[in-house]
Amino acid sequence: MEHNLALSLFSVVLTVVSFAWYCFHIFKGTDRPHAFSWGIWALITGIAFGVQLTQQAGIASVALGAHALTCGIIASIGVYKKNFAYSLVDWLSLVGALVSIALWLFFKEPLQAVILLCVIDIFAFIPSFRKGFRKPFEDNVIKFLLDVVKFIPPLFALESYSIANWLYIACIIATNTAFALWLLVRRYQTKHRFT
Repeated sequence: MEHNLALSLFSVVLTVVSFAWYCFHIFKGTDRPHAFSWGIWALITGIAFGVQLTQQAGIASVALGAHALTCGIIASIGVYKKNFAYSLVDWLSLVGALVSIALWLFFKEPLQAVILLCVIDIFAFIPSFRKGFRKPFEDNVIKFLLDVVKFIPPLFALESYSIANWLYIACIIATNTAFALWLLVRRYQTKHRFT
């Protein structure tokens, strides 16, 4: 039990570091978060946090709770800085998040809700991947890599290893890894385009 607490607290500390790092770069003007994507991530991570609470994930669930909170703050900063544009994928992701709430609350189907959340998470990344293709230097690779690292400890701190508890965390690790690698590849290609 004590190691679960230590792993979860380590994850929360990394969440704060990642958030502070990203905010520093947002206000410095080097990073521009897509407000709609971050809002969707706040909503779906909050839902996954709620699912973990009801599925006896234990103290490990605080990692998702902290992440949901920071995603919501980043979305608010994005709105404040007018960093938003809405696409069909954005709206479909929002509708999907609302459907997952219905699956979880009304039909008592946490696993189906988490599977839908994973699909929504992937779709919510599409605007970021599109922007990363055109402007690979406007997102912060370190922030996304920190998000990968911060979600590894909660996988080992779960008190119940149901699929509903670990699947969304694994999805976050996979999507953030893919996005960070995408940015690195696009940065390399952009720098070496004319050489």
